[in-house]
Amino acid sequence: MTVQQPVLVVIDDEQGILDVVGRFGRRAGFEVFTCSGGREGLAEIQVRRADLVLVDLRMPDVGGLDVLRALREITPQCQAVLMTAAQRCRNCSA
Repeated sequence: MTVQQPVLVVIDDEQGILDVVGRFGRRAGFEVFTCSGGREGLAEIQVRRADLVLVDLRMPDVGGLDVLRALREITPQCQAVLMTAAQRCRNCSA
């Protein structure tokens, strides 16, 4: 009997982030698929059943919130994490 690995899709426009998060995901036991932008990520989540999606908030083509909205329509049960490398949030007092 073969145990299927959980699937992680990482969506970010920074190659370094994709490399690091992908490496950690594989070490944690995920089958990892990386996408270099929101448009590519939208295409990926339409054809692949993901267990977890990590998506960058700010990307030049399609933003993370738009990707998350689409994900909720396509696969409502999928877990998602919105991430950003922004040093300061405009809406935060930090």
